[in-house]
Amino acid sequence: MKVNAQIAKWLVLSALVAAVDAGVFSCGKAPEPVVILEEQNASRQIEPADVQAEAEDSGEEETVPETVCVFVCGQVAREGVYEFPKGTRVYEAVEAAGGFLPDADTSYVNQALVLTDGEKLYIPDRSESAEWSSGEQADSPGTGKVDLNTADRSMLETLPGIGPGKAQAILNYRQEHGRFTAAEDLMKVPGIKQASYDKLKDYIIVR
Repeated sequence: MKVNAQIAKWLVLSALVAAVDAGVFSCGKAPEPVVILEEQNASRQIEPADVQAEAEDSGEEETVPETVCVFVCGQVAREGVYEFPKGTRVYEAVEAAGGFLPDADTSYVNQALVLTDGEKLYIPDRSESAEWSSGEQADSPGTGKVDLNTADRSMLETLPGIGPGKAQAILNYRQEHGRFTAAEDLMKVPGIKQASYDKLKDYIIVR
């Protein structure tokens, strides 16, 4: 009987030891899936934000195109100040203003010229252009050019890129220095440089 009691006690102890070992083994293995899941979840939370940040960094900034404002007037359907993209030409400005009126002298203005900011684009009628060209030299009939030595302020303002300020500067120069002796002398007027002269030279004469 004593032997059986010892054997039973030994079996119980063995069972307890086995149970404890199994518990320790189980406790040692259980955290591993949790750690893996936490790492996976963390990667899922961070990745979209990183991708979005990279997408935002790689996006190009929007650029605002440069524009010019031009006063289109005279023999056009809709006079007014118009805003155009830089590089717009005279014929496009006329189209935006509704086109030429029936009496417009369409050959007076060089329709291929590029517009400049602050320009007054004046389209004369046939009687105006004929009057302006009537006093020109006999060797340049019908060119419609403006004489720098006789033009008044309003006539000077019909030139490409010449507004009230530059027209008055031309008159002031003429009053202070006398007559222009050559068209190139226009570059001596304050505010008129080579680029401005290049746009004006086809429209001016000096008598």
